[in-house]
Amino acid sequence: MSQELSLAASDEHPQPRRKRRWLRVLLIAFLGLAAWQAISWITPIPSPVVSATVVTDNLYDAVYSEGIIARADSLPAELNILLVGLDNRVASTDNHADAIHLVTIHTKEPVNLTIQSIPRGTPVTGYGIPDDLSFMANVRALRGRNSLMKAVAKLAKKRKIDYYVEVSFSQVMGVLELLGYKDPATALQFLRHRKSYALGDVQRSYNQGKFLMTQAIRRGDMLTGAKGDVMLRMGLGMVDTDLDLETVQAIVYLLKERGALNEEHMAVKLLPPANSSALVDTDIPDPDQMNTAVNSLIRKLGSHVDDLGRYDPYPKIESVVGRAESQRQPRAALAVIKPVYEQKAWLQIQERPRRQEIRDRVEQILMNAYNATKQPQKAMEVHRYMSDERKAFSDVEGERRNFSYGRRYIKNKPAEAVVDTQALMRAQQDEIGQKQTPIEPQEPHTPQQSSQPSAQQSTQQSAQQTAPKETPQNQPQVQDISSDNAPKVEQPTASEKQSQQSAEPQVKNVGQEKTTP
Repeated sequence: MSQELSLAASDEHPQPRRKRRWLRVLLIAFLGLAAWQAISWITPIPSPVVSATVVTDNLYDAVYSEGIIARADSLPAELNILLVGLDNRVASTDNHADAIHLVTIHTKEPVNLTIQSIPRGTPVTGYGIPDDLSFMANVRALRGRNSLMKAVAKLAKKRKIDYYVEVSFSQVMGVLELLGYKDPATALQFLRHRKSYALGDVQRSYNQGKFLMTQAIRRGDMLTGAKGDVMLRMGLGMVDTDLDLETVQAIVYLLKERGALNEEHMAVKLLPPANSSALVDTDIPDPDQMNTAVNSLIRKLGSHVDDLGRYDPYPKIESVVGRAESQRQPRAALAVIKPVYEQKAWLQIQERPRRQEIRDRVEQILMNAYNATKQPQKAMEVHRYMSDERKAFSDVEGERRNFSYGRRYIKNKPAEAVVDTQALMRAQQDEIGQKQTPIEPQEPHTPQQSSQPSAQQSTQQSAQQTAPKETPQNQPQVQDISSDNAPKVEQPTASEKQSQQSAEPQVKNVGQEKTTP
């Protein structure tokens, strides 16, 4: 008996020794990696993280490069991709095209890329749209995506548009965050700003195109290798597009391998190019410079500044999610929650725990509803996208940062003391339709008011007389696109004068009538 006890005791002793041995091995490995990392900070030796990334990318290239090269060789000589930013707020489907950019890639030597930026107020003819709403932005809202693609192809004199990419505010804020802009709401303000520019929306459209080109040059490496594959798959799931992963990989490969990610092989043009000579070549701020750049714009406008993205979106998004969770029928839940998912609305939420909460709840609602309606493939697509998004945002969502909702104010700089009078006047005249001129605004028109002149009217008239760039001789350049509209612009009818008082509500009302069952 004593012999058995001694044998049992001898069997039990080695276990803690093995545990201690593994702990020592792990500790030595950890210290070795720490030392390696420390050495990499003061010497050219790459860090373990960089080395691991290189190994992973080499394995990725060995497995996938052959297929990517084959797809790149099969691309047509000219590839046209339409990028559209939709003015859709949380869970809305107005679909007004606020940003329109045609990206043309020449895939044969010399490989190059051109971004043609189209102001939303560019006039169009046809498509059954009333004359007072015949602007490029409204084609998407009132006649759909295919009509917009045809209108852009006609304007750019292209045979066809090969692919489209559409985004709303939420997706743009997510992309800005991945690009390193820790305050994406401020970066969005920069991209949407137009009121202090002499050419208004024309300048804004050009700035957006230049931002796209600049980011492609600065951040092109983000889309290569194994991590780039995750970013591309997640990006395609984030936006509404008919592009496939292989085609995007082939485009990235061509631009990088053929040395086209630079200003020599990339260009931004205004379409139509009527007012290019009056454009300002705006510098695109880096993430750490964006706040200063936006503050300088606010100084010109005083309180007339668009604060989109600076309000707290959580209450509205949470109410929609809660309504979807309360639906008894899976199809009813899908009808409520799909706009939130398609817009990726949770990316507007800046508090990380709340964003993750909404993301998890949306995923659960969709997966339960799709499985209940016997659509397991769609449930898996949702789960795959959410997993990719968590991976892509794992770094930026773990960073410490300061953010506060609400309007932007500049300390010790009263807006009234530094306001740009002409910029303020343009802000007060801001109308989405801009009935009298498709560029915003060379000669801003005065809305119909009472017969008694106001102080504001007097200020506007004197400003117009002293501003040489806003003379009637410079105005009709963009109007030449559609000469049929010129008489109506010069001599509006009584009904058109009445409609000019409420340009923005008219556009929105038509869009809402279209989407109402």
